[in-house]
Amino acid sequence: MKSLILTLRILSITFIAVPVMHLFMGMYADSTLGATLTAQMASDPSFDSQNRFYGVTFSLLPLCY
Repeated sequence: MKSLILTLRILSITFIAVPVMHLFMGMYADSTLGATLTAQMASDPSFDSQNRFYGVTFSLLPLCY
């Protein structure tokens, strides 16, 4: 039972940390998490804004159900 509780705590930290990274770091969060980005993508402000929005929105979606 203790291993289940520990696993759930680690997963909850992960599910909170990834959207917070997207909110504050924008496109650089994706490169930190391992996605490959071109220089054009990283410098595009509208793409950065969309990435921040969808990164946080998709993480909040399970709370609606």
